[in-house]
Order: sequence, then structure tokens, then C-alpha cells
Amino acid sequence: MASVTVCVPVYNGAPFVADTIASILSQRFTDFVVRISVDAGDDDSEAICRRFLGDRRVAVVAQPVRLGWVANVNGLLARVETPRLCLVPHDDQLHRDYLSRLSAMLDRDPDAACAYADLGVMGAPLVHVQSEVRGARTPRLVEVLLHHWAAVAYRGLVRRRGDGAVPLVPSGLPHDLGADSAWLAAVAREGALRRVGGRLYEKRYAPSTVHAGWQRRPLDQRAAAWAAVAARCLRLALEGEPDARQRALLILAARLRARGIGDASDGTGLPAHGAWREAAARQFVRDTADLEDIDEQEVLAWPDAVAHRRALAADRSPWPSWRRVRRAFRWRWVSLAARVGRAGD
Repeated sequence: MASVTVCVPVYNGAPFVADTIASILSQRFTDFVVRISVDAGDDDSEAICRRFLGDRRVAVVAQPVRLGWVANVNGLLARVETPRLCLVPHDDQLHRDYLSRLSAMLDRDPDAACAYADLGVMGAPLVHVQSEVRGARTPRLVEVLLHHWAAVAYRGLVRRRGDGAVPLVPSGLPHDLGADSAWLAAVAREGALRRVGGRLYEKRYAPSTVHAGWQRRPLDQRAAAWAAVAARCLRLALEGEPDARQRALLILAARLRARGIGDASDGTGLPAHGAWREAAARQFVRDTADLEDIDEQEVLAWPDAVAHRRALAADRSPWPSWRRVRRAFRWRWVSLAARVGRAGD
């Protein structure tokens, strides 16, 4: 069995997918297989992908109906049997040393769940560099909540733990916005995210890409989706965590993220200031109403809340207190309940 599965989700990728597959097959590291899933579209992506079936490492499946990018990716992840895997969307390209250098990092660090490289923007000098996430479980997840939006590590090499299933990309988020970033919370639960320096991965930014479509959505939709991503990241972080103190630290980090505090919101296209913060915070309250409440000031005073305090200190934008947001939400809920009650009389 090969040691790595390269998963290539494709949808209407005819102009780019041949170059993507060619860059994968030209890797210096050769102990891998390529699994391609062509989502139902209206171009000849499937025919182009099938041209590569002469290489025994390549397999192609064509979906009879449109799944959407999340379900298409998850179909690939669910079938991975190798100890390691990576995701390469149909319009990206890899440097020849990508898999060899990332594999070497995972070999050196048995605690790492994912190794990733710097992400270059195709045809431009711009490079996205994402900070490493290391240490114990809760500090790792706090770091993801406060500082990770750009899904650089999403394109990294992920280690499966034993025979365990690969975490699936979260489904059901509004417009699937940020589902790739939320996935990193599930990966970071399992271990460190380790950076391999160097521009070894090229991402294409074009009007047809999923990310470009997110940026074109109205501001209120993006704010609501941003809150939903923060809530989903929190639930993934809390999964399997029974300790009340660790849970409080994670809840506080997610609340800060929902308000746009920290670096995470930089990649959303949302303004750093303005009404979207309060709208996102209110939506986050609704999305997490079933979770335990915490005393923010008490948690902020804890010695292990240093990352939270730094994020707050670096934020210079006015934002409403969490208590005010909760009061506003409760007032609206009571008002709505009263109106419904009157309507039923």
C-alpha cells in the first residue's frame, strides 16, 4: 500500500485540472496514489482526468449528480486507506518537492497531525504564511480559534491516527463558507500543525473559485456565516473535552473570534470595524445557546488565558460587551415570544 493519498476534488475544472494532476505526478516523492472525484458539471473535466489513467497510481470517479464541494471532498476523505493524505483542489499546483518535504516533517515530529507549506498566489508575488499550532490540546485549539482563517494548512499533508477515520469537512454551514477553515479545528484536536517554510504550493485565485464566490455575498450573509463558522469550530474543539476549565478557555476564544478579535477575520472580506461585529456576535449567541455560560472577566484573569488577553490588547476596534449582546438577544427573544403569544390569543 502507498503511504499517501492525494485527493483531488474537481468541478468544472477543465481549464486547469490537467496542470494540477501533472504537478502531482511530477513529485520527487513517489509513494502515493491519486484519487480524483469529478463532481457533476457541464464541461469535459472527466474526460481530461481520464487521460491520466495510464498511470497506475491514478483513479477517477465521476459523480452522477452534483454533490457540492464539501460533499465531494468528504467522499474522497471517507475512502482514504493510507496513513497520510492531502487535498489538492482542481486548480492548484504543487512544487516538485512538496510531498517529500512535508513527509519529512511528519517523520521528524510524531506529534504532528498536519504538515503544510507556504501558499503562493499563482502569477503573483503574494505568499500566505500561516503560523504553526503546537503545544497541548487546548492551547492549540485556542490558537486556531483566534488566529486561523486562511486555509493554508487545509492543503497540507495530514496524518491518520492508527486506523481511525479521517475527520470530514463540516457540512451544513451557510453557503459552506469557511468549512475548510473549520476542518482545521478537527485536525488540530489530533496534534500539531507544523509549517514547512518555502513557497511549495500555488493557489489560483479566479472569479470562478469557491472563495471568490464567498467574497461576493452580501455583508449580512458573510457576517452570519462567520458566526456559524466560529460556533462550529467551537463545537469541534469542545468535542471530547470534559474539563470545565479547558472548555471555558475554548468558549472564550470562540466568543472573541465571533466578534472579529484576533487575526482570523482578516481573510473573510468583512470590515474590521462596523456593525457586522455586533451582528456576528448576536448570531453566535443563537448558535451556541445550548452551551454553558462563562464569566468572561474571571476567565480572562486566569494565567492560562494569556493568548486571549493578547488578542484583546491588539484589538483597537470598539465592540459591544458580551453581556450587552446576550441581553439584546434575550430581549428580542422575549419580545418575539410575547408577540407570538398575543397572536395565539
